[in-house]
Amino acid sequence: LLSDPYYSTVRCTQDTTCFCAVFPDTEGGFDVVPMFWLPAKNAEAAAQTTRVPLMQWHREGLLTLTEGSSTDYRKVKADIELFCSKHRCRRIAVDRWNATMLATELSDLGLPITLFGQGFASMSSPTKKLESLVVDCKLRHAGHALLSWQAGNCACVNDDAGNVKLSKPKSISKIDGVISLVMAIGAFMGESTKPVDLPEVSFW
Repeated sequence: LLSDPYYSTVRCTQDTTCFCAVFPDTEGGFDVVPMFWLPAKNAEAAAQTTRVPLMQWHREGLLTLTEGSSTDYRKVKADIELFCSKHRCRRIAVDRWNATMLATELSDLGLPITLFGQGFASMSSPTKKLESLVVDCKLRHAGHALLSWQAGNCACVNDDAGNVKLSKPKSISKIDGVISLVMAIGAFMGESTKPVDLPEVSFW
């Protein structure tokens, strides 16, 4: 059973949309629930390009295919709304560059949205936190095959100040789900360290 409350994120790219929820436990670990959407018209070609069993993952319920050649964000919005109706959400971090319209629509539903940057300043601390969770075996995702595949595609890049963020070494590699996970952890870290008198929702 998942414990409430939880922290989550939405990330949209040209072909893949991800939602990742993290449920913190009392011992510093997290249960992870990822959701992925992909346009159905692009799925077969994407499976051939990436050489991974996307259609099998769809049949197993790990990937949702939306009609057409572009992601149906009405379906994404409905699925997120349904998930949030079943769990108590503290914060949803949204990619500030690629999901602003969806962020506005989710905010209109009364969900606690905050926009999240993709640079070193925003990504470094949660990326380091994710690494420590993996090393300490405190991250549980029920063996989610799609998320595990994307984790294997990740590499870290550093700036001169020692900050880190995730990158992908090959253009065909996909790491959106892991970046979503980093953002969700970042939403938790921001929530857990903010002064108690600040407003619950930060949206700009």
